[in-house]
Formats: sequence, structure tokens, C-alpha cells
Amino acid sequence: MRDLKDIRLDLDEIDEKIATLLAKRMDLSIEVAKSKKASGKAILDEAREAQKLEKVASLVEDSKKDGVKEVFKTIMAESRKIQEKEHEKQ
Repeated sequence: MRDLKDIRLDLDEIDEKIATLLAKRMDLSIEVAKSKKASGKAILDEAREAQKLEKVASLVEDSKKDGVKEVFKTIMAESRKIQEKEHEKQ
């Protein structure tokens, strides 16, 4: 069994990578908002979100699918908030 301290160090490293990637994703959400506004598309694309949830769930084993979907639902909700703010600015 690994030492708790070592496990936490690994978790900290992963959390840093996740935070960096989430920040990049947020930047892309702003680009998406600009593109959607320019083309008159709605912020919410339910079909795209459903496809995305199924895709990310397919990347993990069955016991983790629900948890991964929940995390991505939150990520997508935050992305919509960012897009809504961007729409308001323009």
C-alpha cells in the first residue's frame, strides 16, 4: 500500500494539470461564444452536450461513468456561464 503522503502528492500534481486545462477550456469557451454570436447560434446546444457526455463516459470504466458525466455537466454549465457573460459584453 502506498503512503498517504505520496498519494496526495500525485493528487496535487493531477489537480494542477486539471486547473491549467480548465483555464484553457474557459478561454476556448470565450472563442465559442464569439463564434456563436457571429453566426446567431444559441449558447445551449443540447445535442452537442449529450454527445460530449457520452463520449467522455466512454473513456472510463463503467464504475466511473456516472462520476465523469457529473463532472462534465458542471464543466459545461460553467462554460455556458462564460459564454453568456461574453454575449452580454458584445
